[in-house]
Amino acid sequence: MAMSIMVSNYFVLPLIESFSSLSFLKKRLLQIRWLIVTILIYLSYIFYLYVSKNNLIVNIGLISFTAVLQFVPVIIGGLFWEKANRFGAIAALLSGFFIWFYTLIIPQFEKSNWISSSIIENGLFDIALLKPTELFGMVGFTSIPHAVFWTMIFNISAFIIGSLMSKSTEVESKVARDFIGILDKKTLESYNGDLEKNVNLNEKMELFKNILNQYLSKDKTKKTIQRLKEKFVLDDNSNITILELSKLYTSVERALAGTLGTAGAYKVLKKSNIFSEEESNNLSKVYTDILKNMRISPEEFSKKINYFKEKEKLLNEHSEQLEEKILERDKELEARIKAEDEIRTLNETLEVKVEDRTKQLKQSNKDLQKSMIELKQAQENLIESEKMAGLGELVAGVAHEINTPVGLSLTGITHFMSMAEELSKHYEKDELSEEEFEDFINTSKELSASINVNLQKTAQLVRSFKQVAVDQSSDEQREFDLLEYINEILVSLNNVTKKTKIKVNVNCSQKIMMNSYPGAISQILTNLIINCLKHAYAKDEENSIDIDIHEESEIIHLTFRDYGKGVPLENMSKIFNPFFTTSREDGGSGLGLSIIYNLITTKLEGNIICESIEDKGTVFKIELPNKK
Repeated sequence: MAMSIMVSNYFVLPLIESFSSLSFLKKRLLQIRWLIVTILIYLSYIFYLYVSKNNLIVNIGLISFTAVLQFVPVIIGGLFWEKANRFGAIAALLSGFFIWFYTLIIPQFEKSNWISSSIIENGLFDIALLKPTELFGMVGFTSIPHAVFWTMIFNISAFIIGSLMSKSTEVESKVARDFIGILDKKTLESYNGDLEKNVNLNEKMELFKNILNQYLSKDKTKKTIQRLKEKFVLDDNSNITILELSKLYTSVERALAGTLGTAGAYKVLKKSNIFSEEESNNLSKVYTDILKNMRISPEEFSKKINYFKEKEKLLNEHSEQLEEKILERDKELEARIKAEDEIRTLNETLEVKVEDRTKQLKQSNKDLQKSMIELKQAQENLIESEKMAGLGELVAGVAHEINTPVGLSLTGITHFMSMAEELSKHYEKDELSEEEFEDFINTSKELSASINVNLQKTAQLVRSFKQVAVDQSSDEQREFDLLEYINEILVSLNNVTKKTKIKVNVNCSQKIMMNSYPGAISQILTNLIINCLKHAYAKDEENSIDIDIHEESEIIHLTFRDYGKGVPLENMSKIFNPFFTTSREDGGSGLGLSIIYNLITTKLEGNIICESIEDKGTVFKIELPNKK
């Protein structure tokens, strides 16, 4: 899908723009992308049949990754180097892909007997320095590092030289400025000067509509135009200022960018001549007058705009708070008036009211007792749901972790069966050579060793997951090695932890045999680790979690420490309360730490305390009796 979007935006669309007879295809971009996807998959299948069928999938993957690597210098250069341009990028990609093709694909053709082996053995034109696997005399390296080294040398060199020797176009310069200065760029949202409304709105909206109709459906164009009118509060029969036209232009460009890309949308609107020469001059004059009248530099102007934006935001927030206070005061006055009326009525019929209220109180007590029973049951159900959710995550971890070794084993067995079938055919036709038989034996040994290693890894994973799953679903007490069991818990959580850059370290200097409830300990550590990954660290942050364990006088001391955001002081007294959470909008139930507290203090008869400093981290100190 990514390739199809790139091909359609940067090859098909320019082709359509170049030939007016192809303009009917502008509204068929989605179908064109489907067709490109189909062609790419078909070409991949052809490649598999005739080039890579005899290769393991890992070799094909490494060759593909080396090809994708050719985009990295261009991407990084485009983000951080303002002089980078299209000519340099094309030169880099062409040179990089040529060397990749020569050093990695040519040897594949030779293995498939598509070309003679002389180019591998003697080099191109019998020049030894041009051997695909030993380019320029570089020996002693495997194919992938060899190819990566030379492709990057040619790629980066061509990128730098090509960009320096060619001049960037206006579009390239605009895109470069947008990306490189994106963190420093400030936008002027509004200007309250006295501007003349001399731009015909209907005429400009008709131009925008015609442009959008070329690339969007009529219904989507109509919705886009209507959304713009609502956003800018436009009157169909009125004129607008040149600044309002500029805002409309920017919004239409963003709408087109979703379909054509940023550069494509810029080109289409630039060719449409939305701004007449006079209007362009007026717009430039407006911005010039703004800075001239303020007698400040553009940088100072940008700072002032940011200041007034912040001031306006604070005023709006203050206004909203005042409105809330007024509403609260009105509600309070209504409640007082109502209370006074009730007191007056109560005084008139006091005895009847007392009797009625007594009956209501008794009924309320009964309802309250019933509600307490239902609430307790609901809490037990929620805790059980959390427990089952943990088991669900464990099952997902099992499926994900064993998928890779099982998949590799299946690939190896499939390849082995294919080789065996091919050998059998040659043997039956009496065409089996000694060299082919030796190749079969050597490859069989490699495949057998690979399959054996992956199946052993699968068995080990299943054993670890099985023990943790049994303990989580059981409440039985047993004796177990605490450090070994914690490592099994971490294996079961690998599906969650490996998606982050947080490393979990376990420090235990002594062998501790613990007689307790392993299921409860599993749930405690699982909730602590998941809670830490969700709340303590930002996404993609690199850091660690330390778990320190030691035993003194038959008491297990377990310290769980992170180095993340910490807990605000006002929340420290509430973190173990049921249903307390700071991420309710993200689906948090607030039961994680409450369940931990109840398991430790009741079932395990231990104790837990929490210490935290904002921006420095949080420590949970747990003491558990070892019931030997």
